[in-house]
Amino acid sequence: MFVVSAKTYVSSRDVKELLVDMEEFNFFVQRYKGMNLYGIIAGVSYGKGADVFALRSGLL
Repeated sequence: MFVVSAKTYVSSRDVKELLVDMEEFNFFVQRYKGMNLYGIIAGVSYGKGADVFALRSGLL
C-alpha cells in the first residue's frame, strides 16, 4: 500500500505531515490494516534539507 503526497515545493513541514498521515492511516482505513505501508513524497523543488529528511525518515 502506498501513500503519496505530490507538491510543487516540498518543505520539512510537508514531510512531517506525511509521516503523521501514515501513522493515522490504519485508524481511518481498517480494511488495509496489517499491510505494508510505503510513503512517497514528490516535488518539483525541495526546501533546504527536506529531501534528506524525507529519505532518512524512510520515505521514497
